[in-house]
Amino acid sequence: MKLRHIADIAVSNVDKKSVEGEQSVRLCNYTDVYNNPRIESDHDFMTATATPQQVRQFALREGDVLITKDSETPDDIGVPAYVNTDMPDVLCGYHLAILRPRPSLVDGRYLYWAVAADATRQQFGASAFGITRFGLRLDAIANATVPLPDITVQQAIAGFLDAATSEIDALLTQYDRMIALINERRAALIGEYLNGAWPMIPLKRCAAINARTLPEDMDPDYTFRYLDISAVGRGRTVSDPVEMRFAFSPTRARRVPSRGDTIVSTVRTYLASVLYLPEAIDYIVSTGFAVVSPGEGINPRWLAFTIESDRFIGEVVSRSVGVSYPAIAPEDLGSIAIAVPPLNEQVKLAESLVTETEHIDATVARIERQVRLLHQKRQALITAAVTGHVAILGAA
Repeated sequence: MKLRHIADIAVSNVDKKSVEGEQSVRLCNYTDVYNNPRIESDHDFMTATATPQQVRQFALREGDVLITKDSETPDDIGVPAYVNTDMPDVLCGYHLAILRPRPSLVDGRYLYWAVAADATRQQFGASAFGITRFGLRLDAIANATVPLPDITVQQAIAGFLDAATSEIDALLTQYDRMIALINERRAALIGEYLNGAWPMIPLKRCAAINARTLPEDMDPDYTFRYLDISAVGRGRTVSDPVEMRFAFSPTRARRVPSRGDTIVSTVRTYLASVLYLPEAIDYIVSTGFAVVSPGEGINPRWLAFTIESDRFIGEVVSRSVGVSYPAIAPEDLGSIAIAVPPLNEQVKLAESLVTETEHIDATVARIERQVRLLHQKRQALITAAVTGHVAILGAA
């Protein structure tokens, strides 16, 4: 059945601004939905204001399903979250859509799982429009189809998935904690090595920032591998660049990294992504990154460890501006001071750090592989249950 036939759907127009004379509300925003499969009443929502009409239309009710309607990539759109209780003072915020199930036709918990299944997510991805950012129109959401068995079968499927995925989620939480603890130890180790009585010099005096770019008159048929900010995950994870033709993105993909450079994310700096390039590479990066090239007297690996240190990333975050997409300008990045010991000392310390962090990184990589496999298993289970390809007690 099309979603329009089983749920009332609305795209939110409630922004984060507070306007004098409007009703004070709490706002469920994009990241609240993207990062949380369940929306709980005790969540730390931001405060804002809204009109009486917006309160009537977008106040959260038990059984509502919220989905993200905008993304930087079409395959990461339509992420759902289930509202588990009435929240009359919490509104569905901008960049989200609200799906309010019709109780006689669809169970809200089942609707959440049906939207999370591969088939629905693929429909959303195929319907998303945009070039640098992607969005879902109301009709694209409304026309997406989901399997619709009898209500009792829906409830059985939802109960099964609630239980089965909770076991996987508990294991994923344990893995996440392990990775966080290991990365904390790694960060502390780097901090110990950087804690010396050396001169502090602004980065722009030690390195060039975004020094190499594609020329303005680049051949429009030029094909390249392109690393976009959307390829960045939390921590140090960066996925492989994708091949693109220059004509599709003439202004965003001009920064050219080289061997020995360090790439740091400057947009959505909570990702704190740093990528060191020890070998020659053949791609360019978007304006969501800064490419830092070490100057004379600076060891490239030492510079990379400095940039990924908690102190440096903390400075990047504190100097970033913006709410939804905090970012730091290249000139502000260059004003951050870094410790600069003598070159021979940089080399020794960097070599020791490489040795000590290699086994840490290998351990994290092994755990991350297990996490990816668990996520794949979880998604396959959801899709199989919603499409009737797994036997569920009470769903016969």
